[in-house]
Amino acid sequence: MPGVIEWPAKLKGGRAIDAAISTDDLLPTIVAATGAALPKDRPLDGENVLPLLEGASAARSGPLYFRSLLRQNSSGWEAGEGKQSAIMDGKWKLISVDNDRTFALYDLDQDPRETTDLAAKEPKRVEQMKKLLADRLASFASSAKGDDYRSNNPATTPREGS
Repeated sequence: MPGVIEWPAKLKGGRAIDAAISTDDLLPTIVAATGAALPKDRPLDGENVLPLLEGASAARSGPLYFRSLLRQNSSGWEAGEGKQSAIMDGKWKLISVDNDRTFALYDLDQDPRETTDLAAKEPKRVEQMKKLLADRLASFASSAKGDDYRSNNPATTPREGS
């Protein structure tokens, strides 16, 4: 999905950036742009993409991760129970649309329309990317339960003996 970022005092206009950027990148990027300190009481899902925006870098430093519900049917927007997951790392995209039972691998530089699944030809890459994805999904689940915050918040940290 295309996006527009405008900051005339800092960013040169009229440029297109090919690297993928996520809304997860907003917090670390804004913090870097303002010179503030990143929060240390939780993991951050995104990364500072200010070097990309400024033209100092052409690529992300790490992968992008996605997890969402599948639509229940092709004509409506009601979410079903099925989940889809993906990881994009450089030119590679690993995706599952069946609750992480099977995966397809695409080289987005050579195949931007994702027509040729390379999973069988790149089993080592598939396993490496599946591990990264599984670790991030576990982090998402931990965050959703509030585990990232309990140990840093005395009001929510269980007391000894309770």
